[in-house]
Amino acid sequence: MHALDDPDKWVGQGGYQRLETRTRKFPQDGNAPWSVVEDVQFVNNIVRHSGSGITLMGHDNNRPWEQSQETKRILIRNNLWEDIGGARWGGRGILFQMVEGTSDVRIEQNTGVQQGYTLFSMGPPHRRFTFRSNIAPHNEYGIFGNDVGVGVAALDAYFPDAVVTENVLAGGEASRYPDGNVFPDSLDAVPFADRKAGNYRLTGGIKHLKNAGVDASALCAAMSPPDAREQPICTARTADTRQHRAIASQ
Repeated sequence: MHALDDPDKWVGQGGYQRLETRTRKFPQDGNAPWSVVEDVQFVNNIVRHSGSGITLMGHDNNRPWEQSQETKRILIRNNLWEDIGGARWGGRGILFQMVEGTSDVRIEQNTGVQQGYTLFSMGPPHRRFTFRSNIAPHNEYGIFGNDVGVGVAALDAYFPDAVVTENVLAGGEASRYPDGNVFPDSLDAVPFADRKAGNYRLTGGIKHLKNAGVDASALCAAMSPPDAREQPICTARTADTRQHRAIASQ
């Protein structure tokens, strides 16, 4: 587990984290076209104070499409993204950006607090994409596809066979998204233990959803004890107990 909260150390081009899975597949002046990004997991991390979140590039965009391998089988699970975007950090405040056609990407059980898009896509479509059990503000555009718009329009154009379900997109319009997602008026309606203090443990269930957002117990267990003591989400384990009791009683 990593707590990435030093913008001078971690923020890369365009305000995205350096641990982005961008497919720069030609480090040897185009002589290594077999290079590929695949089977990568970004799990149990805390990312703070960044211009944007993470970007996935399916194919290299400065070479012909057929000269680069496809980014595939990427898992982004159980991460906390806090203070993403805004004038202080620069960038566009995009939580997840996907471009140039990936396959088998799964984004699950993340909690994000960003100022821009929840998910932005452009370029060729992505295959077998899963976006499940995440919590984030919708803001103005939520899930957005370049030149096509918000929600189902974006999914049809850029993620034609996607599974998008059990997410909490605060402030969004349910009519623009697939069934099975939840749209509270704002993040204030999500039962976080203490959002202002940085404690994003849930203290109760959210309608019919059973595993939405970051699993605080798993996140904190992945840290060393000294690191965990520095994170607000790890300082109140009794809140997590209440969360699981509330979910189990539904």
